[in-house]
Amino acid sequence: MATILEYLNNLNCWDWFVLAMLLLIVEVYFSAAFFLWFGLAASVVGVIVLINPQLSWKTQLLFFSIGAVISVLMWWFYCCSKAKSSGGGTVPPKPPK
Repeated sequence: MATILEYLNNLNCWDWFVLAMLLLIVEVYFSAAFFLWFGLAASVVGVIVLINPQLSWKTQLLFFSIGAVISVLMWWFYCCSKAKSSGGGTVPPKPPK
């Protein structure tokens, strides 16, 4: 347990950038347009930590959680508004093959 807390206490911007890259790689393989927004949130937290490296790990995780929820909700509302304007239901239409 102590090693996890040591790691969390030493989080820096590169940890967030690596997490963002891993999430974007997962998005490339699974292409659900879901991991993309978590990757975006992780990269934003990486930039915030780059600017202010004294942020505690709790604050960093809070920023990541808020960023992830906001970005996913914005995408969901965007898809719902596109579906309603195109005459579909609440689920966006599938792209043609």
